[in-house]
Amino acid sequence: MKEKRTELLVGFFLLISLVVLGGLIVQFGDFNEKFKKTYPLTLMFPDGGGLVKDTEIRLGGVKIGRVANPPRVNISDYAGAIVDLEIFEDFQIPENARFTIGSSGLLGDALIEITVPEERNGQFIKAGTTLQGERSTGFSALASSAENLSAKGQVVLEEYHLQKLNFAA
Repeated sequence: MKEKRTELLVGFFLLISLVVLGGLIVQFGDFNEKFKKTYPLTLMFPDGGGLVKDTEIRLGGVKIGRVANPPRVNISDYAGAIVDLEIFEDFQIPENARFTIGSSGLLGDALIEITVPEERNGQFIKAGTTLQGERSTGFSALASSAENLSAKGQVVLEEYHLQKLNFAA
């Protein structure tokens, strides 16, 4: 009788532990986002580098959606990338909002930032709309510019050394 009671208590404790563990996995594993209702938007970027499926979309620092599929090439004119977005139904994006690819954290993970204009007309972007996006002017753009300047500086130094050698000869 005592053994059965011990087995029952151990089984009950194990069941409660598994339920709590499952709840924590669902809560902190972003599984609840998969079940949120969304509406589609399409963005055209001159360069979709760094974007992957499930990349975050943020408005005012708050995640309001994700990239639905990996970016694809704009086959109509081969000028950039087409990115499909899923925006959570709870959020309405004002017209004339700017969509930029930015980076977050020290590792530079890409994200799409939405900047809302100060002057709003009360109109919102409708589901299924295709919009133009742009590259960020933040830290990632600064790093890219520094890389380009470094390459140009290397060319200038090489030319200077060649000229110096020609004058010496």
